[in-house]
Amino acid sequence: MVASEIALKLTRPILFGAGAFSLLWACGQSTGPSPGSAGSLGSAAGAVAQAGATALAGTSGSATGGSVAGGGMAGGTGGAGAPAGGVAAGGSSVGGNVAVAGAAGTLGGGGAAGVAGTSAGTAGTGGAAVSTGCNGAPLCWDFEEGAIPQGFTPWRSTPSPATGELLVDNTRPYGGSKFSLHAKDLVGGPQHTLKYVLPANFGPVMWGRLRLYTTPARPMAHAGFFNARYPKPGQPDNAPENQLNWYEVASYTQAYMSIFHPPWPPGFPEDVQVSDTQLVLDKWTCVEWLFDGKNDADATQAALPKMWLDGTELAWPQHFTYSEPAGANPPFRDKVGNFTVIELGIVTWQDVPTPTSWWIDDVHIGTTRIGCQ
Repeated sequence: MVASEIALKLTRPILFGAGAFSLLWACGQSTGPSPGSAGSLGSAAGAVAQAGATALAGTSGSATGGSVAGGGMAGGTGGAGAPAGGVAAGGSSVGGNVAVAGAAGTLGGGGAAGVAGTSAGTAGTGGAAVSTGCNGAPLCWDFEEGAIPQGFTPWRSTPSPATGELLVDNTRPYGGSKFSLHAKDLVGGPQHTLKYVLPANFGPVMWGRLRLYTTPARPMAHAGFFNARYPKPGQPDNAPENQLNWYEVASYTQAYMSIFHPPWPPGFPEDVQVSDTQLVLDKWTCVEWLFDGKNDADATQAALPKMWLDGTELAWPQHFTYSEPAGANPPFRDKVGNFTVIELGIVTWQDVPTPTSWWIDDVHIGTTRIGCQ
């Protein structure tokens, strides 16, 4: 297992561009095109913010570290080639072909309505507040525009021989929605993702949740589906990738996994936690995370990541350090000033032999717990 993991790593880095997007999106009624009029990305598609969203008070809980156990590998870290592709007829392209059904067209511009009726509440258990919908000042996306949401830009798109594509389509939307983000038929060691630069002064604590559907097989490979990055101490908020630490939620050896990474390159040593809960297949699940870069429980380091599946916190019976060469100490987890960049999509670091698809929907991030309601 170890040899195959190392042999199949991808090692070509991409640096983030400077600049930031400051528009806050709220999940709500779509102003995007109907399935018969999807086309190229134009100016911003509007979205209606949820009125009356409740912002609950309270501070985030902190994760504990645990001991580092030897053995096992989470797969090497690395960047991928520059995103390719453009806009194809009948859909919006994300580093490849995208097929939102219908004739080619242009996704027109629209306004974004404000968030109304926020109110204070009480803290939940463990110092974490829980509410439904967007709370505090988070961002959320439900892909109901039928195209890549405003502010996201293509990032990774692995070239041949790895295959697959990332698109917004109506093949498996969550709940009563119309569209979702679809990582389609990934095989080999594919990486297909989007990047979003967060608004300034996001803060050092990130709660998040997304809905995830995977079929037909649980990959043994390290398959990341969300990460958030922040500059090392002394670096500006628009620092390049090689100055950004990052937290990741993923699966590995068919189970859920979380990782703290130092900057790429080299991206390791990694602080790896692997759950004993298998990745759920053929069913929508709610995956939550807490990246606590403030960590009041430790004056020196940021906390390790925490994850929840359908409201139940995951345990981490495997906790180890991955490095090349082996034998390094765990990385020092610098405290977070502000999270600055997120990455969404699927990044695999080893071979995926069976064509596998992931759907992602109902993505929320904020500074207090959002929950799965």
